[in-house]
Amino acid sequence: MMGCKVTMKNGRTEIRLDERGNIVAVTDVKTGHRYFEAPPSAARLFHLMIQVPGWCRPIASHEAPPPSLKDTPDGKVLVYKNLLVDDGQVYDIDVEVHFTMPADTDEILMSMRLQNNSNNTVIGATFPWVNGWQSPADPAEDRVQLGAGVSPIKPAALLEWRIPAWGNGIGEEYSQDHPVFTIVPWIDFSSLKGGVSCINYQKTSRLCYAGLKNMAEFHPTDCIPGMFWGFYPYVTPGKSWQSPEVGLAVHDGDWHETADRYRAWADTWLKSAQSDPDIKESIGSLHVYLTDFTGIEHNSYDSIPEIAAEARKYGVKELCIWDYLTLGLYCPFPGRGGDIDLLKYPPQDKRRIKDGIRKAVEEGSDVSALINFRLINSMLDVFKENDYQNDTVKTLYGDDRREAYILTPVPGKFLLNSGNNYLDCSCNVFTPFSDKVHRRVLRFLEEYLDFGYTSLFYDQPFELYPDYSRTDSGGIPENTHAAVLDLIAKVRKELRRKNPSAAIMGEYCDIFAINVIDQWMCWTWSECPGGIETLAKLRYSIPQTILNYVLSVDSGLPEACLGQASHAFAIGLHLFLVVDALQKTLSAVPQVGEYVRKLAALRKHCAQRIVHARFCDSRGVTVATDDGLVAYSYDSPSGPAVVIAAPEKSGSAEIQLQREYFSHQGSTGGTVCSLDLDVREISGDVQTFQLEKHDVVVWMA
Repeated sequence: MMGCKVTMKNGRTEIRLDERGNIVAVTDVKTGHRYFEAPPSAARLFHLMIQVPGWCRPIASHEAPPPSLKDTPDGKVLVYKNLLVDDGQVYDIDVEVHFTMPADTDEILMSMRLQNNSNNTVIGATFPWVNGWQSPADPAEDRVQLGAGVSPIKPAALLEWRIPAWGNGIGEEYSQDHPVFTIVPWIDFSSLKGGVSCINYQKTSRLCYAGLKNMAEFHPTDCIPGMFWGFYPYVTPGKSWQSPEVGLAVHDGDWHETADRYRAWADTWLKSAQSDPDIKESIGSLHVYLTDFTGIEHNSYDSIPEIAAEARKYGVKELCIWDYLTLGLYCPFPGRGGDIDLLKYPPQDKRRIKDGIRKAVEEGSDVSALINFRLINSMLDVFKENDYQNDTVKTLYGDDRREAYILTPVPGKFLLNSGNNYLDCSCNVFTPFSDKVHRRVLRFLEEYLDFGYTSLFYDQPFELYPDYSRTDSGGIPENTHAAVLDLIAKVRKELRRKNPSAAIMGEYCDIFAINVIDQWMCWTWSECPGGIETLAKLRYSIPQTILNYVLSVDSGLPEACLGQASHAFAIGLHLFLVVDALQKTLSAVPQVGEYVRKLAALRKHCAQRIVHARFCDSRGVTVATDDGLVAYSYDSPSGPAVVIAAPEKSGSAEIQLQREYFSHQGSTGGTVCSLDLDVREISGDVQTFQLEKHDVVVWMA
């Protein structure tokens, strides 16, 4: 039949479609609340983008002819034929949208399959697209999260995105790239009385993005928030494309429910890196410059053993060296001619570095270096001599994709990479589809290991955007990130062949890379407001990996960072330690070093109940405090644990433990271990803790 005005229900989730298959309502049948209700002008299901000579054109479900509707054993299928654009031109593209209702859940699964019978290439897809959020409580308290990797935003803020400055009325939108920035592929709308999850169940690292949009367009007082998933298909004439399944479900208003749903599914197939227990139990790593980006020496090559020994004295075994010949080929730096590639040290410098690393490792340190394999400036001689022009990432129309970086803190337009600077320090990006690039990385890895390094900081391993450089030879643009992971897997194999306990650190975090990268850092997690809360969400959502908090220490005000360190420890984070922007070492801040030493000993003592346990955020505990104390719970086979910290000031907190939440409930009471490793027994599941400023205790219940 033509037209498909229909209602589908699974558990407590109900969705209603109009005659063109657009989603016009999402309702919780348990409470009766309609969380999404789209007016006719804003109702959507999907949106495609096709390539036309020199440009592209959109095709949307609300402009398509009404689809036919078919029943299946577990749901329904909408079938669209001969899609058209807004001027009435017909494109021979067929779309099927499958709806399934799995048993014993509140979730409705959707997937799209398109067959391109036209003469054009399909280059984009938005699906599903759900509009018209209706708050069931106070809208000011509503929050939207695009995965766990970014801070939540208020849906009401979309009202400010009505019309962009150029006045074309399309409305602004907000999106986050996946997997790099959303990190876990779900969208969550939560209010005080209920919410909706939209989970992308892709099992491979295909590039996509999660987005929000205000569909009010020219109506200055309206706010019609919507959410969508966007994909980068590259479907040439005669080919087909299949989206991942996306699940839509209502819930009680707690984002943890969305994270739990995704985590339970991911746990059935997603495996983490087999990291060495010593890395998991480590307090973190110290990062220091030898010679920086601009050629200035801060620490000599001969000082490597001394720096490592200082760090070990404070409980830090992991030392990461940042030096100008590993930092990346951004531009021809002072002290390095344009013909010098990565790791091409003069023989005398290489010998000094090797001797320093050897001694540090013999004395008990794990030594790595930050190295950037990904970027290269096309002005360098090494770029021209090796003919890398065909081994870099290209845009859809064949241009080089370039990235720009600020290389100096000096103000002005000399090396600041704004759009109007006149010294171009932007770089090309090596394509991960190139065998030549893979050989290059593995060749440098062999040389890197010859220096004696035992682990690796793989700088910027990710790709945000699809690479179109290999579309003629089988390179699938949306698989660009997956190709990066293939390369990192080769690097990990060689690294651990040389050192079975070697670890790889990466920048940012990627749900699909946790099997090849052991630990992650990101400057913004620590430097932006709300970063520590974001890290707690990440720890809850992907507990299989190690996350680092950047503890940036100012030697002139060293104690200012201790509250951050205590809070990070309570969440189970590792510390990424830098002193005076990597220029100095822990010897410059002994009071910070001594505090880190105590944290390291406490983590080691309680490792089975913290780092080897499941981080539960604040679930299973109730915290009452007027003094800013924080408490986070952990679930292990030995029973619950709670880590309590006083990041801001001395004070007290009453902690009530709800043992029924935990998989291993233990027995009432337990022991409490202090920062000085004093252990005392307690009784009862309601405890009052009195802590001094920056103090930390672990309650092993």
